[in-house]
Amino acid sequence: MHVEETVQSPDLQLSQHAIKRMTERNITLDAEEFTKLKSALLKLKMKGGQDSLVITNKAAYILDVVKNKVVTAMDKQSLNENVFTKIDSTLIL
Repeated sequence: MHVEETVQSPDLQLSQHAIKRMTERNITLDAEEFTKLKSALLKLKMKGGQDSLVITNKAAYILDVVKNKVVTAMDKQSLNENVFTKIDSTLIL
């Protein structure tokens, strides 16, 4: 996984599982993508989301809104074949 140093933030953390999945799936998390995720996190908090699916033009992420953490990630090509469970909200950016 390629994570730019500019995307390190106490406002949004990456779980070890998310880092592993991003590496396996060759998902690059640049500053722009990270900013989108932070913005999504704020919107989801305002709406009461807890475990949320966030879809960007690059990838899909599961966020633990309460813990400010990206739990996992998958590339857009894999979206069509996956079932998402234990989520209470979805945000498409």
